[in-house]
Amino acid sequence: LPAPEPNTNPTVLPAVCENATTPGQATIDLTQNQAYILNGNPNLSVQYYPTLTDLENNTNQITNPASALVGDATLVDDPI
Repeated sequence: LPAPEPNTNPTVLPAVCENATTPGQATIDLTQNQAYILNGNPNLSVQYYPTLTDLENNTNQITNPASALVGDATLVDDPI
């Protein structure tokens, strides 16, 4: 099979403010640039992980990337 040719320069998404109930974290839609990155290839699928280590170990997959809680609770009041 030919190697996939994903687009690698999607539009930068704007920063979001942290949630009032979860300081340092925000709920965001990680799939906003997914169609662009996939470049119209119907044979590709996307999985989301919080870190490269999680990806490499196939652990902690983000199961709802359209509404993912991301960030670090220790970084209160910093843009995410």
